[in-house]
Amino acid sequence: MDMEENDYEKLKLEFMKNKIIKNSDEIKLIEKSTKLQSECELWHKERRIRLTASNFGTICKLRPATSRANTINYVNGMGAQKIVLASKWKV
Repeated sequence: MDMEENDYEKLKLEFMKNKIIKNSDEIKLIEKSTKLQSECELWHKERRIRLTASNFGTICKLRPATSRANTINYVNGMGAQKIVLASKWKV
């Protein structure tokens, strides 16, 4: 999906503000609430919107000709937005 750079920047900032950026109290609550990880719905929810260490190498090694769609399929539902954002930010 192509979009104008301005629209992309607005969506990126909104996503960061509403989903990624957390204050210290929110971080502590997430940490306390997700101790059992795989049994915790909140842990799965937070993991889906973040670029995890297990997928970071895959993203860093993307080449210009690499299919983003195939990479998203490879990551298998770990959050298509973070793949697009990471490749757009050249992470």
